[in-house]
Amino acid sequence: MAEGGFRMNPPTVSICVLVYGDYVELARRCIESIIQHCPRAEYRLLVGTNAPSEKTTEYLESLRNTGAIDTLISSSENINKCPMMRRLFEHVESEYIWWFDDDSWIQDANTFPAWLGKARASSPETMMWGAVFYVSHEHEFSYGRDAVEWVRQAEWFTGKTPPSWQPGGQGVSDFEGRESGDGRWFFAAGGCWLIKTEAVRALDWPDRRLLKEGDDVLLGEALRQKGWMVGQMGRSNGILINDAARRGIHRDTGRIVSETKRTHPVEVVLLNWRRPENVRRIVQAFRAQGRFCSVTVIDAADKPEYALPKEVLQAADRHFIFSHNFGSFNRFVPTLGYMAPFTLFHDDDLLPGPHAVEHLLLCAAEYPHFAVMGEFGRHITPEGKELTCDMPRSREKMQPVDFLVRSYFMRTANLKHIFLTAADMGIHRVECEDDLLMCTSIQRATKYPCVVTRDAGKERSLAMEHLPEPHALWHRKDHFHRRAEFIRAQMAAGWRPLQGCAPEAALQA
Repeated sequence: MAEGGFRMNPPTVSICVLVYGDYVELARRCIESIIQHCPRAEYRLLVGTNAPSEKTTEYLESLRNTGAIDTLISSSENINKCPMMRRLFEHVESEYIWWFDDDSWIQDANTFPAWLGKARASSPETMMWGAVFYVSHEHEFSYGRDAVEWVRQAEWFTGKTPPSWQPGGQGVSDFEGRESGDGRWFFAAGGCWLIKTEAVRALDWPDRRLLKEGDDVLLGEALRQKGWMVGQMGRSNGILINDAARRGIHRDTGRIVSETKRTHPVEVVLLNWRRPENVRRIVQAFRAQGRFCSVTVIDAADKPEYALPKEVLQAADRHFIFSHNFGSFNRFVPTLGYMAPFTLFHDDDLLPGPHAVEHLLLCAAEYPHFAVMGEFGRHITPEGKELTCDMPRSREKMQPVDFLVRSYFMRTANLKHIFLTAADMGIHRVECEDDLLMCTSIQRATKYPCVVTRDAGKERSLAMEHLPEPHALWHRKDHFHRRAEFIRAQMAAGWRPLQGCAPEAALQA
Protein backbone atom coordinates (compact mmCIF):
# COMPACT_ATOMS: atom_id res chain seq x y z
CA MET A 1 0.00 0.00 0.00
CA ALA A 2 1.21 3.52 -0.73
CA GLU A 3 1.27 6.26 1.93
CA GLY A 4 -2.22 7.53 2.77
CA GLY A 5 -3.75 4.08 2.26
CA PHE A 6 -4.02 4.23 -1.56
CA ARG A 7 -3.13 1.12 -3.62
CA MET A 8 -0.40 1.90 -6.15
CA ASN A 9 -1.38 1.31 -9.78
CA PRO A 10 -0.08 -2.07 -10.94
CA PRO A 11 2.78 -2.01 -13.44
CA THR A 12 1.90 -2.11 -17.14
CA VAL A 13 3.11 -5.64 -17.75
CA SER A 14 3.64 -8.87 -15.84
CA ILE A 15 6.71 -10.65 -17.19
CA CYS A 16 6.26 -14.40 -16.68
CA VAL A 17 9.24 -16.73 -17.01
CA LEU A 18 9.09 -20.53 -17.05
CA VAL A 19 12.25 -22.17 -15.67
CA TYR A 20 12.88 -25.88 -16.00
CA GLY A 21 15.22 -28.47 -14.56
CA ASP A 22 18.96 -28.23 -14.09
CA TYR A 23 19.54 -25.34 -16.47
CA VAL A 24 20.49 -22.52 -14.13
CA GLU A 25 22.59 -20.77 -16.79
CA LEU A 26 19.58 -20.47 -19.08
CA ALA A 27 17.47 -19.12 -16.23
CA ARG A 28 20.20 -16.65 -15.33
CA ARG A 29 20.59 -15.41 -18.91
CA CYS A 30 16.84 -14.92 -19.39
CA ILE A 31 16.07 -13.27 -16.06
CA GLU A 32 19.12 -11.03 -15.98
CA SER A 33 18.38 -9.81 -19.50
CA ILE A 34 14.97 -8.70 -18.17
CA ILE A 35 16.47 -7.03 -15.11
CA GLN A 36 19.12 -5.27 -17.19
CA HIS A 37 16.98 -4.04 -20.09
CA CYS A 38 13.48 -3.39 -18.68
CA PRO A 39 12.41 -0.37 -16.56
CA ARG A 40 11.68 -1.83 -13.11
CA ALA A 41 8.77 0.47 -12.34
CA GLU A 42 6.83 -0.82 -15.37
CA TYR A 43 6.86 -4.56 -14.75
CA ARG A 44 6.37 -7.27 -12.18
CA LEU A 45 8.47 -10.42 -12.55
CA LEU A 46 6.73 -13.76 -11.99
CA VAL A 47 8.76 -16.95 -12.24
CA GLY A 48 7.49 -20.54 -12.30
CA THR A 49 9.91 -23.43 -12.02
CA ASN A 50 9.35 -27.11 -12.82
CA ALA A 51 11.59 -29.79 -11.30
CA PRO A 52 14.39 -27.30 -10.47
CA SER A 53 17.86 -28.40 -9.44
CA GLU A 54 19.37 -27.24 -6.15
CA LYS A 55 21.48 -24.62 -7.94
CA THR A 56 18.46 -23.29 -9.84
CA THR A 57 16.43 -23.06 -6.63
CA GLU A 58 19.21 -21.21 -4.80
CA TYR A 59 19.56 -18.71 -7.64
CA LEU A 60 15.83 -17.98 -7.90
CA GLU A 61 15.29 -17.68 -4.15
CA SER A 62 18.18 -15.23 -3.89
CA LEU A 63 16.47 -13.02 -6.49
CA ARG A 64 13.16 -13.25 -4.66
CA ASN A 65 14.85 -12.28 -1.41
CA THR A 66 16.31 -9.13 -3.00
CA GLY A 67 12.99 -8.20 -4.62
CA ALA A 68 14.10 -8.81 -8.19
CA ILE A 69 11.45 -11.54 -8.48
CA ASP A 70 8.00 -10.51 -7.27
CA THR A 71 6.34 -13.95 -7.36
CA LEU A 72 8.09 -17.34 -7.35
CA ILE A 73 6.08 -20.56 -7.80
CA SER A 74 8.03 -23.79 -7.60
CA SER A 75 7.03 -27.39 -8.28
CA SER A 76 9.41 -30.20 -7.31
CA GLU A 77 7.94 -32.26 -10.14
CA ASN A 78 7.56 -31.24 -13.76
CA ILE A 79 3.88 -30.37 -14.02
CA ASN A 80 4.62 -29.12 -17.55
CA LYS A 81 4.33 -25.76 -19.26
CA CYS A 82 0.60 -25.03 -19.42
CA PRO A 83 -0.33 -26.01 -15.86
CA MET A 84 2.48 -23.82 -14.53
CA MET A 85 1.39 -21.02 -16.84
CA ARG A 86 -2.09 -21.16 -15.33
CA ARG A 87 -0.61 -20.85 -11.83
CA LEU A 88 1.43 -17.82 -12.81
CA PHE A 89 -1.47 -16.10 -14.54
CA GLU A 90 -3.55 -16.32 -11.35
CA HIS A 91 -1.20 -13.68 -9.86
CA VAL A 92 -1.35 -11.25 -12.80
CA GLU A 93 -3.00 -7.85 -12.24
CA SER A 94 -1.45 -5.87 -15.09
CA GLU A 95 -2.81 -4.87 -18.48
CA TYR A 96 -0.36 -7.07 -20.39
CA ILE A 97 1.38 -10.41 -19.88
CA TRP A 98 4.80 -10.96 -21.48
CA TRP A 99 5.70 -14.65 -21.62
CA PHE A 100 9.27 -16.03 -21.75
CA ASP A 101 10.51 -19.60 -21.95
CA ASP A 102 13.83 -19.74 -20.10
CA ASP A 103 15.81 -20.15 -23.33
CA SER A 104 14.50 -16.84 -24.73
CA TRP A 105 16.09 -13.55 -23.71
CA ILE A 106 16.12 -9.79 -24.35
CA GLN A 107 19.00 -8.38 -26.37
CA ASP A 108 18.93 -4.64 -25.58
CA ALA A 109 17.12 -1.75 -23.88
CA ASN A 110 15.17 -0.86 -27.04
CA THR A 111 13.17 -4.08 -26.85
CA PHE A 112 10.81 -3.19 -23.99
CA PRO A 113 9.60 0.13 -25.47
CA ALA A 114 9.39 -1.42 -28.95
CA TRP A 115 7.09 -4.25 -27.83
CA LEU A 116 4.91 -2.16 -25.52
CA GLY A 117 4.79 0.68 -28.05
CA LYS A 118 3.59 -1.73 -30.75
CA ALA A 119 0.90 -3.07 -28.44
CA ARG A 120 -0.39 0.37 -27.51
CA ALA A 121 -0.48 1.51 -31.12
CA SER A 122 -2.37 -1.57 -32.37
CA SER A 123 -6.08 -1.79 -33.13
CA PRO A 124 -8.46 -2.87 -30.35
CA GLU A 125 -8.93 -6.21 -32.13
CA THR A 126 -5.23 -7.05 -31.84
CA MET A 127 -4.76 -8.93 -28.58
CA MET A 128 -1.36 -10.62 -28.95
CA TRP A 129 2.08 -9.86 -30.42
CA GLY A 130 5.10 -11.94 -31.31
CA ALA A 131 7.02 -13.56 -34.14
CA VAL A 132 4.09 -14.80 -36.22
CA PHE A 133 4.33 -17.96 -38.32
CA TYR A 134 1.94 -20.52 -39.71
CA VAL A 135 2.02 -24.29 -40.16
CA SER A 136 0.35 -25.99 -43.08
CA HIS A 137 -0.14 -29.44 -41.62
CA GLU A 138 -1.47 -30.51 -38.22
CA HIS A 139 1.23 -33.07 -37.49
CA GLU A 140 3.62 -30.18 -36.82
CA PHE A 141 1.83 -29.48 -33.54
CA SER A 142 -1.00 -31.95 -32.89
CA TYR A 143 1.04 -35.12 -32.12
CA GLY A 144 -1.74 -37.53 -32.96
CA ARG A 145 -4.57 -35.27 -31.77
CA ASP A 146 -7.38 -34.46 -34.20
CA ALA A 147 -6.76 -30.72 -34.03
CA VAL A 148 -9.97 -29.69 -35.79
CA GLU A 149 -12.17 -31.76 -33.50
CA TRP A 150 -10.17 -30.61 -30.45
CA VAL A 151 -10.95 -27.00 -31.36
CA ARG A 152 -14.63 -27.76 -31.87
CA GLN A 153 -14.84 -29.20 -28.36
CA ALA A 154 -13.18 -26.18 -26.71
CA GLU A 155 -15.18 -23.89 -24.43
CA TRP A 156 -13.80 -20.94 -26.43
CA PHE A 157 -15.03 -22.36 -29.77
CA THR A 158 -17.45 -19.86 -31.32
CA GLY A 159 -18.50 -21.80 -34.42
CA LYS A 160 -15.89 -20.58 -36.88
CA THR A 161 -14.62 -23.45 -39.02
CA PRO A 162 -11.07 -24.33 -37.90
CA PRO A 163 -8.17 -24.32 -40.40
CA SER A 164 -8.40 -27.26 -42.78
CA TRP A 165 -7.49 -28.06 -46.37
CA GLN A 166 -10.86 -29.71 -46.69
CA PRO A 167 -13.34 -27.42 -48.51
CA GLY A 168 -14.76 -24.97 -45.99
CA GLY A 169 -11.66 -24.72 -43.81
CA GLN A 170 -11.71 -21.24 -42.19
CA GLY A 171 -14.86 -20.61 -44.21
CA VAL A 172 -12.99 -20.88 -47.54
CA SER A 173 -13.96 -23.22 -50.38
CA ASP A 174 -11.50 -22.23 -53.11
CA PHE A 175 -8.27 -21.14 -51.43
CA GLU A 176 -5.96 -19.61 -54.06
CA GLY A 177 -7.87 -21.44 -56.78
CA ARG A 178 -7.06 -24.89 -55.33
CA GLU A 179 -10.64 -25.98 -54.64
CA SER A 180 -9.79 -26.41 -50.98
CA GLY A 181 -10.21 -24.70 -47.63
CA ASP A 182 -7.52 -22.65 -45.90
CA GLY A 183 -5.42 -25.01 -43.79
CA ARG A 184 -2.95 -22.49 -42.40
CA TRP A 185 -2.70 -22.26 -38.60
CA PHE A 186 -1.28 -18.84 -37.66
CA PHE A 187 0.39 -18.35 -34.28
CA ALA A 188 3.00 -16.37 -32.35
CA ALA A 189 6.11 -18.42 -31.51
CA GLY A 190 5.60 -19.92 -28.06
CA GLY A 191 9.02 -19.01 -26.66
CA CYS A 192 8.14 -15.33 -26.22
CA TRP A 193 4.91 -13.40 -26.75
CA LEU A 194 2.95 -10.45 -25.37
CA ILE A 195 -0.79 -10.59 -24.79
CA LYS A 196 -3.55 -8.49 -23.25
CA THR A 197 -4.59 -9.91 -19.91
CA GLU A 198 -8.26 -9.46 -20.83
CA ALA A 199 -7.82 -11.99 -23.64
CA VAL A 200 -6.28 -14.52 -21.28
CA ARG A 201 -9.19 -14.09 -18.87
CA ALA A 202 -11.83 -14.32 -21.62
CA LEU A 203 -10.32 -17.55 -22.96
CA ASP A 204 -9.46 -18.95 -19.51
CA TRP A 205 -6.07 -19.67 -21.04
CA PRO A 206 -4.26 -22.00 -21.10
CA ASP A 207 -6.95 -24.48 -22.03
CA ARG A 208 -7.11 -26.99 -19.16
CA ARG A 209 -6.66 -29.88 -21.61
CA LEU A 210 -3.19 -28.68 -22.61
CA LEU A 211 0.16 -29.69 -21.15
CA LYS A 212 2.64 -28.24 -23.64
CA GLU A 213 2.54 -29.57 -27.16
CA GLY A 214 0.89 -27.22 -29.64
CA ASP A 215 -0.14 -24.63 -27.06
CA ASP A 216 1.12 -21.67 -29.11
CA VAL A 217 -0.66 -22.77 -32.31
CA LEU A 218 -3.90 -23.47 -30.48
CA LEU A 219 -3.74 -20.10 -28.70
CA GLY A 220 -3.60 -18.47 -32.13
CA GLU A 221 -6.75 -20.35 -33.13
CA ALA A 222 -8.50 -19.50 -29.86
CA LEU A 223 -7.91 -15.81 -30.52
CA ARG A 224 -9.21 -16.18 -34.09
CA GLN A 225 -12.37 -17.81 -32.78
CA LYS A 226 -13.04 -14.63 -30.75
CA GLY A 227 -12.42 -12.39 -33.75
CA TRP A 228 -9.08 -11.16 -32.39
CA MET A 229 -5.77 -10.82 -34.21
CA VAL A 230 -2.09 -11.47 -33.53
CA GLY A 231 0.32 -8.62 -34.31
CA GLN A 232 3.54 -9.40 -36.16
CA MET A 233 6.72 -8.31 -34.38
CA GLY A 234 8.93 -9.98 -36.99
CA ARG A 235 12.00 -12.09 -36.37
CA SER A 236 14.35 -9.17 -35.62
CA ASN A 237 12.38 -7.96 -32.63
CA GLY A 238 15.04 -7.72 -29.92
CA ILE A 239 14.33 -11.20 -28.53
CA LEU A 240 16.29 -14.36 -29.19
CA ILE A 241 13.74 -17.16 -28.98
CA ASN A 242 14.51 -20.77 -28.04
CA ASP A 243 18.18 -20.57 -29.00
CA ALA A 244 19.21 -23.48 -26.74
CA ALA A 245 18.91 -27.22 -27.39
CA ARG A 246 15.40 -28.53 -26.90
CA ARG A 247 14.67 -30.40 -23.69
CA GLY A 248 11.93 -32.71 -22.57
CA ILE A 249 10.88 -35.71 -20.51
CA HIS A 250 11.11 -39.11 -22.18
CA ARG A 251 7.58 -40.52 -22.23
CA ASP A 252 8.70 -44.03 -21.18
CA THR A 253 11.64 -43.55 -18.79
CA GLY A 254 10.73 -40.19 -17.27
CA ARG A 255 14.30 -38.99 -17.73
CA ILE A 256 15.28 -35.61 -19.11
CA VAL A 257 16.38 -35.91 -22.72
CA SER A 258 17.68 -33.37 -25.20
CA GLU A 259 14.66 -33.79 -27.50
CA THR A 260 11.37 -35.42 -26.66
CA LYS A 261 10.85 -38.25 -29.14
CA ARG A 262 8.07 -37.63 -31.64
CA THR A 263 6.53 -39.59 -34.43
CA HIS A 264 7.85 -38.36 -37.74
CA PRO A 265 5.07 -37.44 -40.17
CA VAL A 266 6.53 -39.58 -42.98
CA GLU A 267 8.10 -43.04 -42.96
CA VAL A 268 10.39 -43.49 -45.94
CA VAL A 269 10.69 -47.13 -47.02
CA LEU A 270 13.72 -48.13 -49.09
CA LEU A 271 14.18 -51.54 -50.65
CA ASN A 272 17.59 -53.00 -51.45
CA TRP A 273 17.88 -55.83 -53.93
CA ARG A 274 21.08 -55.29 -55.90
CA ARG A 275 22.02 -51.61 -55.49
CA PRO A 276 23.56 -51.25 -52.01
CA GLU A 277 25.64 -48.18 -52.88
CA ASN A 278 22.55 -46.35 -54.13
CA VAL A 279 20.69 -47.22 -50.93
CA ARG A 280 23.57 -45.94 -48.81
CA ARG A 281 23.46 -42.52 -50.46
CA ILE A 282 19.66 -42.33 -50.33
CA VAL A 283 19.54 -43.24 -46.62
CA GLN A 284 22.00 -40.43 -45.88
CA ALA A 285 19.94 -37.97 -47.92
CA PHE A 286 16.67 -38.77 -46.12
CA ARG A 287 18.26 -38.84 -42.66
CA ALA A 288 19.51 -35.31 -43.33
CA GLN A 289 15.86 -34.16 -43.62
CA GLY A 290 15.48 -34.47 -39.85
CA ARG A 291 12.08 -34.15 -38.22
CA PHE A 292 10.13 -34.65 -41.43
CA CYS A 293 10.81 -38.35 -41.87
CA SER A 294 12.14 -41.59 -40.47
CA VAL A 295 13.87 -44.17 -42.67
CA THR A 296 13.08 -47.88 -42.87
CA VAL A 297 15.32 -50.14 -44.95
CA ILE A 298 14.36 -53.57 -46.28
CA ASP A 299 17.34 -55.67 -47.37
CA ALA A 300 16.22 -58.43 -49.73
CA ALA A 301 19.55 -58.98 -51.50
CA ASP A 302 19.57 -62.26 -53.36
CA LYS A 303 23.37 -62.60 -53.28
CA PRO A 304 25.89 -61.80 -50.50
CA GLU A 305 27.74 -59.26 -52.65
CA TYR A 306 24.57 -57.16 -52.91
CA ALA A 307 23.75 -57.12 -49.19
CA LEU A 308 23.77 -53.82 -47.34
CA PRO A 309 26.78 -53.14 -45.10
CA LYS A 310 26.09 -53.08 -41.37
CA GLU A 311 26.70 -49.34 -41.14
CA VAL A 312 23.95 -48.64 -43.69
CA LEU A 313 21.45 -50.74 -41.75
CA GLN A 314 22.42 -48.94 -38.54
CA ALA A 315 22.05 -45.53 -40.23
CA ALA A 316 18.36 -46.23 -40.83
CA ASP A 317 15.80 -45.82 -38.04
CA ARG A 318 14.65 -49.41 -38.62
CA HIS A 319 15.67 -52.24 -40.89
CA PHE A 320 14.34 -55.61 -41.99
CA ILE A 321 16.41 -58.41 -43.52
CA PHE A 322 14.50 -60.90 -45.64
CA SER A 323 15.70 -64.43 -46.30
CA HIS A 324 13.07 -64.73 -49.03
CA ASN A 325 12.68 -62.30 -51.92
CA PHE A 326 9.03 -61.35 -52.47
CA GLY A 327 9.91 -59.23 -55.50
CA SER A 328 8.37 -55.79 -55.62
CA PHE A 329 6.04 -56.94 -52.82
CA ASN A 330 8.99 -56.75 -50.37
CA ARG A 331 8.04 -53.19 -49.44
CA PHE A 332 4.51 -54.24 -48.50
CA VAL A 333 5.38 -57.15 -46.21
CA PRO A 334 6.00 -55.05 -43.03
CA THR A 335 3.00 -52.78 -43.71
CA LEU A 336 1.39 -53.32 -40.30
CA GLY A 337 4.56 -51.88 -38.79
CA TYR A 338 4.45 -48.59 -40.71
CA MET A 339 3.31 -46.11 -38.07
CA ALA A 340 3.66 -42.58 -39.49
CA PRO A 341 0.64 -40.74 -40.94
CA PHE A 342 2.24 -40.91 -44.40
CA THR A 343 4.39 -43.55 -46.11
CA LEU A 344 6.82 -42.86 -48.94
CA PHE A 345 7.95 -45.89 -50.93
CA HIS A 346 11.07 -44.62 -52.65
CA ASP A 347 12.97 -46.35 -55.44
CA ASP A 348 16.68 -47.04 -55.08
CA ASP A 349 17.75 -45.09 -58.17
CA LEU A 350 16.60 -41.60 -57.12
CA LEU A 351 18.62 -39.34 -54.81
CA PRO A 352 16.24 -36.87 -53.10
CA GLY A 353 16.92 -33.18 -52.60
CA PRO A 354 17.41 -31.85 -49.03
CA HIS A 355 13.82 -30.52 -48.77
CA ALA A 356 11.98 -33.23 -50.72
CA VAL A 357 9.89 -34.63 -47.87
CA GLU A 358 8.91 -31.20 -46.58
CA HIS A 359 7.71 -30.33 -50.08
CA LEU A 360 5.62 -33.51 -50.25
CA LEU A 361 3.92 -32.60 -46.99
CA LEU A 362 3.11 -29.13 -48.22
CA CYS A 363 1.70 -30.54 -51.45
CA ALA A 364 -0.42 -33.01 -49.48
CA ALA A 365 -1.76 -30.16 -47.36
CA GLU A 366 -2.64 -28.13 -50.46
CA TYR A 367 -4.20 -31.07 -52.30
CA PRO A 368 -5.62 -33.32 -49.55
CA HIS A 369 -7.86 -35.44 -51.79
CA PHE A 370 -5.24 -37.65 -53.41
CA ALA A 371 -4.73 -41.39 -53.71
CA VAL A 372 -0.98 -41.52 -54.37
CA MET A 373 1.33 -38.57 -54.92
CA GLY A 374 4.72 -38.35 -56.65
CA GLU A 375 6.75 -36.76 -59.41
CA PHE A 376 6.59 -39.27 -62.25
CA GLY A 377 3.00 -39.39 -63.39
CA ARG A 378 1.58 -41.18 -66.41
CA HIS A 379 -1.71 -41.68 -68.17
CA ILE A 380 -3.62 -44.62 -69.59
CA THR A 381 -5.80 -44.21 -72.66
CA PRO A 382 -9.54 -44.90 -72.44
CA GLU A 383 -8.84 -48.20 -74.21
CA GLY A 384 -6.31 -49.25 -71.53
CA LYS A 385 -3.00 -48.49 -73.26
CA GLU A 386 -0.19 -47.35 -70.94
CA LEU A 387 1.52 -44.15 -72.11
CA THR A 388 5.17 -44.45 -71.13
CA CYS A 389 6.09 -40.75 -71.20
CA ASP A 390 6.01 -38.90 -67.88
CA MET A 391 3.57 -36.02 -67.38
CA PRO A 392 5.38 -32.63 -67.46
CA ARG A 393 5.30 -31.02 -64.00
CA SER A 394 4.08 -27.48 -63.42
CA ARG A 395 5.46 -24.86 -61.05
CA GLU A 396 2.00 -23.39 -60.53
CA LYS A 397 -0.19 -26.35 -59.66
CA MET A 398 -0.46 -30.07 -59.04
CA GLN A 399 -2.02 -32.26 -61.68
CA PRO A 400 -4.10 -35.46 -61.56
CA VAL A 401 -2.77 -38.51 -63.41
CA ASP A 402 -3.75 -42.15 -63.76
CA PHE A 403 -0.74 -43.64 -61.99
CA LEU A 404 2.77 -42.91 -60.74
CA VAL A 405 6.11 -44.66 -61.08
CA ARG A 406 9.35 -44.80 -59.08
CA SER A 407 8.39 -42.97 -55.87
CA TYR A 408 5.02 -43.21 -54.13
CA PHE A 409 3.67 -41.02 -51.31
CA MET A 410 0.39 -41.95 -49.65
CA ARG A 411 -1.58 -41.90 -46.43
CA THR A 412 -0.57 -44.95 -44.42
CA ALA A 413 -4.21 -45.73 -43.65
CA ASN A 414 -4.79 -46.40 -47.36
CA LEU A 415 -2.27 -49.24 -47.56
CA LYS A 416 -5.02 -51.69 -46.66
CA HIS A 417 -6.61 -51.18 -50.07
CA ILE A 418 -3.50 -52.61 -51.74
CA PHE A 419 -3.88 -55.91 -49.92
CA LEU A 420 -7.60 -56.13 -50.50
CA THR A 421 -7.09 -55.73 -54.24
CA ALA A 422 -4.16 -58.14 -54.31
CA ALA A 423 -6.19 -60.76 -52.46
CA ASP A 424 -9.02 -60.46 -54.97
CA MET A 425 -6.72 -60.68 -57.99
CA GLY A 426 -4.30 -63.29 -56.73
CA ILE A 427 -0.83 -62.31 -55.58
CA HIS A 428 0.90 -64.09 -58.47
CA ARG A 429 -0.80 -61.69 -60.90
CA VAL A 430 0.32 -58.46 -59.21
CA GLU A 431 3.69 -59.15 -57.59
CA CYS A 432 5.71 -57.18 -60.16
CA GLU A 433 3.24 -54.41 -60.96
CA ASP A 434 3.38 -52.69 -57.58
CA ASP A 435 3.04 -49.17 -59.01
CA LEU A 436 -0.17 -49.97 -60.86
CA LEU A 437 -1.49 -51.97 -57.92
CA MET A 438 -0.90 -49.13 -55.45
CA CYS A 439 -2.45 -46.46 -57.63
CA THR A 440 -5.48 -48.25 -58.98
CA SER A 441 -6.45 -49.93 -55.71
CA ILE A 442 -6.34 -46.73 -53.66
CA GLN A 443 -8.10 -44.79 -56.42
CA ARG A 444 -10.94 -47.30 -56.52
CA ALA A 445 -11.39 -47.20 -52.75
CA THR A 446 -11.06 -43.45 -52.13
CA LYS A 447 -12.40 -42.11 -55.45
CA TYR A 448 -9.43 -39.69 -55.45
CA PRO A 449 -6.93 -39.30 -58.32
CA CYS A 450 -3.21 -39.84 -58.26
CA VAL A 451 -1.41 -36.50 -58.29
CA VAL A 452 1.87 -35.10 -59.62
CA THR A 453 3.44 -32.57 -57.24
CA ARG A 454 4.37 -29.01 -58.11
CA ASP A 455 7.86 -28.53 -59.52
CA ALA A 456 9.70 -26.51 -56.87
CA GLY A 457 13.26 -27.11 -58.08
CA LYS A 458 15.92 -29.74 -57.47
CA GLU A 459 16.31 -29.17 -53.73
CA ARG A 460 12.65 -30.09 -53.23
CA SER A 461 12.64 -32.93 -55.71
CA LEU A 462 12.50 -36.65 -55.01
CA ALA A 463 14.88 -37.03 -57.95
CA MET A 464 17.56 -34.40 -57.49
CA GLU A 465 19.93 -36.92 -59.06
CA HIS A 466 19.26 -40.10 -61.02
CA LEU A 467 21.46 -42.96 -59.83
CA PRO A 468 22.62 -46.05 -61.77
CA GLU A 469 19.82 -48.54 -62.40
CA PRO A 470 21.23 -51.96 -63.31
CA HIS A 471 18.78 -54.87 -62.99
CA ALA A 472 15.75 -52.60 -63.49
CA LEU A 473 12.49 -54.51 -64.02
CA TRP A 474 11.58 -52.59 -67.15
CA HIS A 475 14.33 -54.54 -68.93
CA ARG A 476 12.13 -57.66 -68.78
CA LYS A 477 11.19 -58.91 -72.23
CA ASP A 478 7.53 -59.26 -71.27
CA HIS A 479 7.42 -56.11 -69.11
CA PHE A 480 4.78 -54.15 -71.03
CA HIS A 481 2.76 -57.25 -71.87
CA ARG A 482 2.42 -58.08 -68.17
CA ARG A 483 1.45 -54.52 -67.34
CA ALA A 484 -1.15 -54.49 -70.10
CA GLU A 485 -2.71 -57.62 -68.63
CA PHE A 486 -2.86 -56.00 -65.21
CA ILE A 487 -4.51 -52.86 -66.56
CA ARG A 488 -7.14 -54.91 -68.38
CA ALA A 489 -7.88 -56.84 -65.18
CA GLN A 490 -8.31 -53.62 -63.19
CA MET A 491 -10.57 -52.09 -65.81
CA ALA A 492 -12.65 -55.26 -65.83
CA ALA A 493 -12.98 -54.88 -62.05
CA GLY A 494 -14.35 -51.35 -62.43
CA TRP A 495 -11.33 -49.03 -62.45
CA ARG A 496 -11.33 -46.36 -65.15
CA PRO A 497 -8.54 -44.02 -66.31
CA LEU A 498 -9.02 -40.26 -66.27
CA GLN A 499 -9.43 -40.54 -70.04
CA GLY A 500 -9.67 -36.99 -71.38
CA CYS A 501 -7.01 -35.70 -68.96
CA ALA A 502 -4.10 -37.16 -70.90
CA PRO A 503 -2.23 -34.46 -72.88
CA GLU A 504 -2.60 -34.68 -76.66
CA ALA A 505 1.16 -35.07 -77.18
CA ALA A 506 1.22 -38.03 -74.83
CA LEU A 507 -1.73 -39.66 -76.56
CA GLN A 508 0.13 -39.50 -79.84
CA ALA A 509 3.34 -40.99 -78.39
